[in-house]
Amino acid sequence: MNIAAERIDLTESISMNQSHRAGYQCGVPTVPTRRPALVEMTNITSVVVVVPAHNEAERIAATIDSVMAARLVSPVPTSLVVVADSCTDSTVAVTRLRLDNRRDQVVECAVRSAGAARRIGVAAALARFDDLSSVWIASTDADTVVPRDWIQEQLGAAARGASAIAGIVTLLQDGDADAALMERFANAYRVSPDGSHEHVHAANLGVRADAYGAVGGWSAIPTGEDHDLWERLQERGFDLIASARLVVATSARRISRAPAGFAADLVALGEHAA
Repeated sequence: MNIAAERIDLTESISMNQSHRAGYQCGVPTVPTRRPALVEMTNITSVVVVVPAHNEAERIAATIDSVMAARLVSPVPTSLVVVADSCTDSTVAVTRLRLDNRRDQVVECAVRSAGAARRIGVAAALARFDDLSSVWIASTDADTVVPRDWIQEQLGAAARGASAIAGIVTLLQDGDADAALMERFANAYRVSPDGSHEHVHAANLGVRADAYGAVGGWSAIPTGEDHDLWERLQERGFDLIASARLVVATSARRISRAPAGFAADLVALGEHAA
């Protein structure tokens, strides 16, 4: 299979709809004012959130805290699995201090691969379930902050018949971001006026567990595992939604954890502007 790498299209520059930016204040997601997701119509009874991490001691606390906030308003039980991949810092210790649910887990491995780490995390998260059609897998990254309605929005997509949903990302306004980069990113990141888009980010993706299993799950590859999974779901004919209603804020760092990953796209964006 031809695995498509995550790429920001720099050939056309259009601004993101202002409504997609409004959910953030100083880079921190806020709860948009809109109707709740229609979660009462879905058969999903559990959500598992899986986060791979490689030496993310400085950032993962914010990620976990945001997931915990989303869990508080989730209409179904939600557990969190953090996969500490080849960590040599205090990522594991920081994570353990913040987990507050007996079903939460820290899984340690040494695979040095985002795809493989995600695969390990999902396997650990799903081990206690028999009916995978009632479980939703939510994926994000250890340098990413999710909004409070992140889980609700995904369950709303499931209620509308989606087997998976791909959201969008914006940049955290932290020490890695500067005004010029933020502007270039907003102008280059393409979102249609109706909120549809062609982006696929493992930092903001959800999939029903039985659909995930039917296509073989995450591939154990270092980069592009998000596009790879999405393409296999498309090929099998699953109903997919790509919506800008599902938005997270991710790090603007230019030092990549994965070869040719999102950080490399930001580097290329800077070079393109030079």
